[in-house]
Amino acid sequence: MDQNAQRDGPAEPQGNSEPHGGGEDPPTANMDAEEIPVPDGTDTPSMRSDHDEIEPLEEPNHPMTPAPELAELPAGEVEQALHPGANAEISSTSRPTFADLRRRHERLETLPMRNAKMYGPTSTSIHENRSEPYQPTTSADETNLDQNIDVDVVKGDLPIGWRVENGFLTLNEPQDDWHLEGKYLVRRHYVPRLGSFKPTEANCPVPLHCLDKKRITKMNDRTIIRNNWNTEKNKAKYQRHYWTGETRFKLKCAWRTESRRCFLAADLNAHEEAYLQESGSPQNLSEHYMSAADRLAFREAKTKELKSFFDNNVWFIDDANNSEEKRVLKAHFILQWKKHPDGSPRAKARLVVQGFRDPDSLSGKLNTTAPTLTRLSRNMVMAVCTMLGMSPFTADITTAFLQGKPYRPEVDRILWIKLPKDGESILGLEPGHNKLMKLIKPMYGLCDAPRAWFEEASERILRAGEGKIV
Repeated sequence: MDQNAQRDGPAEPQGNSEPHGGGEDPPTANMDAEEIPVPDGTDTPSMRSDHDEIEPLEEPNHPMTPAPELAELPAGEVEQALHPGANAEISSTSRPTFADLRRRHERLETLPMRNAKMYGPTSTSIHENRSEPYQPTTSADETNLDQNIDVDVVKGDLPIGWRVENGFLTLNEPQDDWHLEGKYLVRRHYVPRLGSFKPTEANCPVPLHCLDKKRITKMNDRTIIRNNWNTEKNKAKYQRHYWTGETRFKLKCAWRTESRRCFLAADLNAHEEAYLQESGSPQNLSEHYMSAADRLAFREAKTKELKSFFDNNVWFIDDANNSEEKRVLKAHFILQWKKHPDGSPRAKARLVVQGFRDPDSLSGKLNTTAPTLTRLSRNMVMAVCTMLGMSPFTADITTAFLQGKPYRPEVDRILWIKLPKDGESILGLEPGHNKLMKLIKPMYGLCDAPRAWFEEASERILRAGEGKIV
């Protein structure tokens, strides 16, 4: 037996370790190492000698030795001599400049939405002259970057709190101002003060006899003090620390119209500006707290609203015996204060029906889809007008929902409207008249009113364009 095999011990067979069949005995430990079958490509101890070296897993990374004629050249020139043109390729492909990355990024961003045949000029990047990020752009005519612009500013058109000083727009020092919020006259305190605020004829935009004696002071630290402004009580509560906030004075019911008129016409000092603050959401007013003049103004507004219903042929007077109880809906007036073009107050009344009780709407039989202008549609319209040289404009349609498509006779949609008492009195209906208003077309409050107006507006546009919108 070989000495190497005797020293290392008997070699185990490689490959399948399952018992051999067919009468052949498996190799035993008594067999010589040379007689043991070895798979192809397997190195065994018997095949190696003591002086053989183990083959490394990776090729050793020896430094490249240049040729004798290139040994005296610098390293950069040696690489250029061995691989001519390689540096240019590497610098242009594997190491792109910042301008190349910028151009590639812009192409990738506009690739899904732009092609060679697209309308409009090709945009040029303003970052072509940059060699690295956040580097200021260089221009051939940098002298034109800094220019002096003279602007003529009219002092009367400046917003509240701004002034022109030495050719500059300057913000004034913070000053207290007045607000009119519904039935309250509010004094906003932006300058810290130590003590209560008492209105006088000089600093109040409305006469003092229009104010109620109650005063409510709200500080920014959530402290609320309620007392009479014509008496000097609770001085200690105001003098504990400097505070900012507001002081509210309630207007008397009989003098609210005059207070509003005086407030709009107030001519205070330059550092005090009085302006009207309207509520963000419309609120329904109650005639219970209105003066006689306000009630008369809103009665005229109600008469105008009912007249618009008859002018647009929305309904007609019908006998209540012809109606169905479940198809009778109640209506009421919504009262709001609006403004004339000159800023003066204007009374407005809107007759709205209780659409949430509509039986057809509750059953889900109505088609209420009415497309409206979205932001994307508006941008598309502006783009088309720009390319075609058109001048777009907008307009407001008065009583639009009263001009919708009438109900078709074959559709079983019949509704009656029960007017409020003040509406019946305006129409001259005596008590116990037993009359209702039968609808011919939708009105305010019904969920199908927008759809009816959309159909009518589309038909008018197509009729005006002889069947074409554009």
